[in-house]
Amino acid sequence: MSPIFKTDEELIQLAHDIEGGKVFTMGHIPMKDRDLITSIFSDVNAFDGGLVYQYLDKAIEGITLSDYPLFSESCILSSEDVIRTFTLLFSGGSR
Repeated sequence: MSPIFKTDEELIQLAHDIEGGKVFTMGHIPMKDRDLITSIFSDVNAFDGGLVYQYLDKAIEGITLSDYPLFSESCILSSEDVIRTFTLLFSGGSR
């Protein structure tokens, strides 16, 4: 898993997909269960910041862990791209 560089439009679409319930992120995992991140996102060995996520349609079918979906592959937004996404959302898509 490595950071994926995204265009402004892709970041805005990702934000809308998260809001629309199409994407599961580490933000959906309560602090009490944060030790499960590397089990839920099985390709994550260590977490250095940013946002780990994956589209729910990529979840391993029929298998969950403590009611969380499991993913064999995940994506990560760097901390900078997380900030960029919020900036784009709150500025109406312009920088």
